[in-house]
Amino acid sequence: MPNYITILPEQLANQIAAGEVIERPASVVKELVENSIDAEADSIEISVEGAGVKSIRVADNGRGMSADDALNCLERHATSKIQTTEDLTKIHTLGFRGEALPSIASVSRMEILTRQKDDLSGTFLSVRGGKLKDVKSQGAPIGTTVMVRQLFFNIPARRKFLKSAETELRHITRSVMLSGLSHPNIGFRLLHNDRERFNLPKANDLMGRILTVFGTKTADHLIPISGEHASVSLRGYIGRPNLTRKSRQDQLTFVNGRPFYNSVIHHAIREGYATAMPHGRYPFTVLFLDLSPRMVDVNVHPTKREVRFGQERLIHDFLSDLIRQTLLEPPFSRSELTQSDEGLADSSSVIDQSPPPKIPQSTPRPAETNQTRRGLWDPHQKFRSDMKQPVLPLRSSSAPSKTEGENEPNILGLANQSEPRHKDDSNEYFHLNNLIQINKCYIIAPVKSGFWVIDQHAAHERIMFEHARKSLRENLTQSQQLLFPLTLELNPSEFQIVQEYHELFEKLGFGIRFFGGSTVVIDSVPISLKNSQEEQIFRDMIEDLCQYDATKLPVEDHILATYACHTSVRAGQELTQAEMGALIDTLFSTPQPFVCPHGRPIILQFTYDELEKRFGRH
Repeated sequence: MPNYITILPEQLANQIAAGEVIERPASVVKELVENSIDAEADSIEISVEGAGVKSIRVADNGRGMSADDALNCLERHATSKIQTTEDLTKIHTLGFRGEALPSIASVSRMEILTRQKDDLSGTFLSVRGGKLKDVKSQGAPIGTTVMVRQLFFNIPARRKFLKSAETELRHITRSVMLSGLSHPNIGFRLLHNDRERFNLPKANDLMGRILTVFGTKTADHLIPISGEHASVSLRGYIGRPNLTRKSRQDQLTFVNGRPFYNSVIHHAIREGYATAMPHGRYPFTVLFLDLSPRMVDVNVHPTKREVRFGQERLIHDFLSDLIRQTLLEPPFSRSELTQSDEGLADSSSVIDQSPPPKIPQSTPRPAETNQTRRGLWDPHQKFRSDMKQPVLPLRSSSAPSKTEGENEPNILGLANQSEPRHKDDSNEYFHLNNLIQINKCYIIAPVKSGFWVIDQHAAHERIMFEHARKSLRENLTQSQQLLFPLTLELNPSEFQIVQEYHELFEKLGFGIRFFGGSTVVIDSVPISLKNSQEEQIFRDMIEDLCQYDATKLPVEDHILATYACHTSVRAGQELTQAEMGALIDTLFSTPQPFVCPHGRPIILQFTYDELEKRFGRH
């Protein structure tokens, strides 16, 4: 009988292991930096070219390696971190598997130069695709320098699936930033194509490092937090409820000095803030959990991104309770912790709440014929409004209402649509005079076959998106100068985004000046931004670009979707009949009236047949 099972060659086995451990250039940087930290270095320099694909160089001033150790480190599962099975339950180092260096060496051209303090000379090794090419003694500074060139040169399929250079560089920047936050006593310097991206000098404490990475404005809104319970201790900083983010990107958590992700911990953070955090927003946190290595398993993910806790419920309750108690301490007021979602919807709206100016009547429509229906509007007939006209704000909910039948100004500056539109009887019609708003969020529009439910925010979002896209493409955007320019201190990843997409921000109407370090000054903003929400909107746009996936949307559409979301009417805003009619009218003049720019539905249709079935009339 033939045999089918064979033992893989060592080089192929290393390449398979590299597929799990080394996903992208940032994975190489992470593994090499962690080795430097474990080697007790207090200065680490990372230099990359071509976003790490061309080369990655990590140099430290740590313990270094002897000649024998330098050779052994290229063997799979060769490590100085653990010796026995029992050691797996008391891991105090960042690395421990002994997989990183052989995995990196198998998919690149790698060189290692290392020297220990008491050695007269260092050791140089050269490896190509996992095969040792050269070993020799050579003069070297104390510590270790690893040079990785032509990453994935022998696995073209893996190289093909890498993202753009900008995206890969952002991942590298974030990886180094996380290492810098978890080890403020170590200096970090990152260079790309011989240009310094950021420099984190050694700090005396965590707050010193936070100030360097995020700036004073963010640091001023942080609250120190600390506590202990049942051999679990927590330290770090949490943001006040007014310091929020659009995603969990700045919800940073570390366990025993290791950055990690755990859904239970993120749920505990959310529960700790409770109603203090607006819906859809996330708090800023830099939290360090310190506990016995026996209580946490860091060996559940190839890249050690995720961890598993032995007593998740205990840690969850301890964390959420401590956050809640910390937020209640002076000078924090209880009122800040009991904001309702309804109140937040109004306060976070970027729609101008002042009464709009009078708008001229729209162009009269053709006279009614026998085939038209009074009070009905055909959603399938394209009504092309002048998209060059600036989109006007909603009236204030406190403004005096107008009498029925009077031409009211509305969201898009259109007069009340009371004239009918012609369409064949087989098609749908909206009864513009019978629109109903429910929950200050949805519009009920009766149609011939039943009724439609329209999400007012999603509908206006589509309108604003198309308006902004047209303005951007035709260079019609308008800016307003800020009386007091905004000064924003960004973290390295955010600053990189602004540099990369500076031209796009300028086209949108943001006037940006680089002010040194990671600081930018915004002198002007798009004219449609109101209510002093400019900084939050700008930061949200940066966050969205940090997570941008070029395979889903063009970058312009991606950022315009965020812009449209913030400049659209919010849930909780009451609309008049005229405003609802104008919203629907203009929605169906857009190319895609049924889906918002983020891909969510705008309209749900319900037929009379469905209702009759539900009520048992069939």
